[in-house]
Amino acid sequence: MIDRGALFASREQWERKALGLFTTTLNEERAAVRTGGAGGFDPLLWFDALFTVWTGVADDWIPVVRAALPQKGEVLDAGLGQDLVGMLAGKAAGIVELTEEEWLLLGDDAFSAADIRIEALSRNESVQAHAWSQHETARADSLRLFKIWQAVLDDRTRPSHSTANEQRRRIDDPFTVGGSALQWPADAGGPIAEVINCRCWEDYELAPVR
Repeated sequence: MIDRGALFASREQWERKALGLFTTTLNEERAAVRTGGAGGFDPLLWFDALFTVWTGVADDWIPVVRAALPQKGEVLDAGLGQDLVGMLAGKAAGIVELTEEEWLLLGDDAFSAADIRIEALSRNESVQAHAWSQHETARADSLRLFKIWQAVLDDRTRPSHSTANEQRRRIDDPFTVGGSALQWPADAGGPIAEVINCRCWEDYELAPVR
């Protein structure tokens, strides 16, 4: 079973670090737009912040997952591969959902709206990075693993997530949560309604040998 205490402590650490990174990035964007700096809005700034969060989470979290797996083999390290780089590049380009022209037209209003989103962004990116690194570590360890959706069963949890509690799937098969296919809790490819502020996690067990 995954150590939930280590999970949440690491999440909180990275939420705080991400908040600082994203706030700094937003302030750099604000300064560039106000001064008419070269190019204005720069998705690469957001990519750098996202990449720091995701690789940092993987560095911290992969050893925790590795130690908890029911079968230990050769697992991935924090070299995250082209799939993750491509996903983060797409997220970086749309992270504040405004084009460069819109930044320039809206000015401070655009940044006021972005300020409101930064805290939620920091939390959700940290949670998604944890979930991704946990799943990919387990997957690299053994394709014979079953993954198990675990929900926090309290009055804050979405009914669809409570219903998914204890759902078992082979490691490459998606969970069905609220009618959506999610590879892991907080899967960034899932609908916002099923992903944002998710507190669920994955556990693992070995598939029986036939």
